[in-house]
Amino acid sequence: MASVQFGQHAPAARVILHLSDTHLLAGNRLLGERYDTAQHLRRTLQAAEATGVRPDAVVFTGDLTDLGEPEAYRALRAEVEPWAARLGAPVVWVAGNHDERPALRVELLDAEATGADAVSLAARQIAETLQVAAIVTYTATGTTGLRTARERPQIPILALSPIRETTRRLSLAWGLQCVHTEDAHDLEEMVDKACRLAVQNGFARAGERIIITAGVPLRTPGATNMIRIAYIGSDGLSAV
Repeated sequence: MASVQFGQHAPAARVILHLSDTHLLAGNRLLGERYDTAQHLRRTLQAAEATGVRPDAVVFTGDLTDLGEPEAYRALRAEVEPWAARLGAPVVWVAGNHDERPALRVELLDAEATGADAVSLAARQIAETLQVAAIVTYTATGTTGLRTARERPQIPILALSPIRETTRRLSLAWGLQCVHTEDAHDLEEMVDKACRLAVQNGFARAGERIIITAGVPLRTPGATNMIRIAYIGSDGLSAV
């Protein structure tokens, strides 16, 4: 009987260390009044370092914290960053369903809490509550489109931009469908255009609702400050 030849693979070109579900709580509280997740994290980091393996990157996936508390994110960062620096590896943070994205962005990513962040978060929450067909976001530079995608809504995101380079760049982002279009001149045109393009691109139908995010005054980059819930009219071309 011939011997079995197992597959042969070249040595890995990159090493990625993946750690998940740290579930930290503020004040070093025990998870479920039983599990010391902070101590488990420290032991895990020590064991990984003791292997002598030096990863090219470390990916932490959620749930990073159990309740999304800012203090828990700070504690996680305080443990992980000095350890990662000794390994010479960058850290990638990925949120889980227990994580609170605003606190995560501020405490782990040094993001500023802005009005545009709040609008993007609210758009996702409203979309989930009302079960709308799509989120349509006007984005000149692409920043608002990326903020909306970062919230990971479970519906399509249609990003409208007057700058062709922005639409090309955003086409690589998670969950974004991009359309190059002229800026609207007033609020009525802005809403009608969002409804029409949502229908034309197959993301909504007449009689359905969409969420629109934009900035007022219109045609002002970086001014995202408005959310509009719009019903698409029976003609599929305008709002009612």
